[in-house]
Amino acid sequence: MFKRTMGIIVLGLCAGWLIASNPETQGNRDKELLIVEPQAVPVEGTFRALRVLSSSVAWASGSRGSVCLTIDGGRSWSALRVPGGENLDFRSLAAFDAERALVASVGSPGFIFKTNDGGKNWKAVYQNDHPSFFIDDMAFWDDRHGLVLGDPMDSVFLFLETVDGGDSWQPMPKDCLPAPLAGEAFFAASNGSMILREKSLVWIASGGGETARVFISRDGGRAFKTVVVPVSAGRATRGIFGIAFRSAGEGLAVGGDYKEMDFRDAVAAATLDGGESWRPLSTPGISGFRESAAFVPGRPDVLAVGPGGADYSADGGRTWRPFPLDGCHVVAFAPDGSCGWAAGNKGKIVRLRIAR
Repeated sequence: MFKRTMGIIVLGLCAGWLIASNPETQGNRDKELLIVEPQAVPVEGTFRALRVLSSSVAWASGSRGSVCLTIDGGRSWSALRVPGGENLDFRSLAAFDAERALVASVGSPGFIFKTNDGGKNWKAVYQNDHPSFFIDDMAFWDDRHGLVLGDPMDSVFLFLETVDGGDSWQPMPKDCLPAPLAGEAFFAASNGSMILREKSLVWIASGGGETARVFISRDGGRAFKTVVVPVSAGRATRGIFGIAFRSAGEGLAVGGDYKEMDFRDAVAAATLDGGESWRPLSTPGISGFRESAAFVPGRPDVLAVGPGGADYSADGGRTWRPFPLDGCHVVAFAPDGSCGWAAGNKGKIVRLRIAR
């Protein structure tokens, strides 16, 4: 889903910002300071997928065949060429280290490519020519076991599994996921519609239908429970665009309406019980349409981003303030909480340095 955002892109960088000018933040500056550092990235595509593996290694992918890798903490980025993928939109990405990664394209025919040598060579490990084929998300528990999620085909959600690191993919049983509601699908906005944790936990977030829903599995995706989430829905352009979990219990869903950047009615919700129940975020909350959210590991800080702006919380999402960063579709932090990146329009990638 979310197929109407592709366009002609030119290279761009954002200005750096320091969140320290508001007098109310001065006393807690050491706890909530994020510094945005622009990155020079040699591509023209729009990034929608991002994997941060350490303070040194990060991958990003998106439109116009864009795949980029840094192995030096963002001081330099390599633009990688996927043969035959120059016109594809790689909105899904998984990576295990600086050598091994996979990218998946949206639309039909759809492809999944894998590299084992840092992007020097790529192999097509999956292809599907079904006219409704559309991949929205790819995620892994470890370097062997992963899932691919996509829009409905013949009234059944696309759902693939790998047990060999993505070298091969098999359809999951058709009755694993609930039947789609009328118009329901997933948003390929930030590679954030599906989260996997702790070997067997799966959360999947939907939109486009009458209600926004989260599907929860505790057995590796074999069976799911469905929960309605208080995020605006009822239109093809509305629903949950990204989910994030700080732990097995504490999570956040963000979204809104991608045709209305300033739409603020029920654009985010939070859970403290692993998604079994959700509450709308209180006011002042997230200030507009957001596609991706990420918690800083080891801290209560969380950042939500979208093409029209960003919002930052220093207390786990209870209170928010606008964050001066726009044009980004996806955000992610290193597992050790040392840094992060946000990426989006016109080749934009910024490094998020976290004050200690």
